[in-house]
Amino acid sequence: MWFILAHLYPAKTRPDRVSNYTQYQNTLNVTDLTFSLPVKQIAKFESMNPSIAVHSLACDRDSRSFSIQYLSPQVYKREHTITLLLLDYSRDAQSHHYVYVKNLSALISDRDKVYHKCHVCLSCMQVFSSERVLNDYSRCCLIHKPQQTIFPDPNDPKFCKLSFRSHQFEFSYSFYLVADFESFLKPQSSSKAVTVG
Repeated sequence: MWFILAHLYPAKTRPDRVSNYTQYQNTLNVTDLTFSLPVKQIAKFESMNPSIAVHSLACDRDSRSFSIQYLSPQVYKREHTITLLLLDYSRDAQSHHYVYVKNLSALISDRDKVYHKCHVCLSCMQVFSSERVLNDYSRCCLIHKPQQTIFPDPNDPKFCKLSFRSHQFEFSYSFYLVADFESFLKPQSSSKAVTVG
């Protein structure tokens, strides 16, 4: 709840202090919710707070990446989209804690060697160089359930090399030209005037 309030009401100084957000505590509807909020109750929280969409991630230690725990179906339709990172303190996941991800680009920036702001798809965590490209891509990506891309381990020579084994599907010619003859049109003569009635 405090991290959602930190997004809605940003503090000018010391954003880590809860005292900056206690005055806004009653602006959220949290009736009958238990905290720390389980992932299965996020949808209930969203239905009670119709201007907020929640995007929850967890750190996947095996693949050294992030897995999507919850993605709101209203992610780009609501006024506020808030990304939270779920931290588990026990193996049985009975005690967990969320942290507010203020800048998703900075969180996953170590995957790329480019040191500028990147735009991240909330559904598959792919990175794009511009917001326009992300918007074009995310319309198609959000049709599907959230997914995770697992990159090969660069230190394992067995899995870091891309190989192609389906040689039966290769094209049998070394060069192939496709031509659309409708595109070879002659320009009209400029001497004939066309009148529109």
